[in-house]
Amino acid sequence: MALVNFFKVICKVCNHCRDLDLCRDPYLLQDANNSTAWQCIQCNSEYDRVSIEQALLDAVQSKSMAFVLQDLKCVKCQGVKQYNMPFYCDCAGDFTHTVSTQEFASRMKTFYNIARYYNMPLLKETIEWITMMNPNMKDL
Repeated sequence: MALVNFFKVICKVCNHCRDLDLCRDPYLLQDANNSTAWQCIQCNSEYDRVSIEQALLDAVQSKSMAFVLQDLKCVKCQGVKQYNMPFYCDCAGDFTHTVSTQEFASRMKTFYNIARYYNMPLLKETIEWITMMNPNMKDL
């Protein structure tokens, strides 16, 4: 399982700085009423959820762009494809993605689970759209 960390999240009330792990942080878990209170451990004031969701959206879009624009590498010699036209490497090997579709799908699934768990509709919709537009990815 991939981890999603936010480094140096600063409380707007007391200026306390801490790192958040959205997958394992016990201070971010939901209570029995299924509501999440992301609070500063110093002053108990709420973190800005909208800015955290926006940062997650930025991370998802960055990872999506990196996947689309990634280099192709040779299966045989591991060399990076240098020209656009050839179908095969100079060593006669096939080209493949540097980051596999399964690895990218796994990252997106982690973000999707975070969006569902913490009720982030914009993040969830963005990941559903990315999945829908990429036919090689399995459904979340």
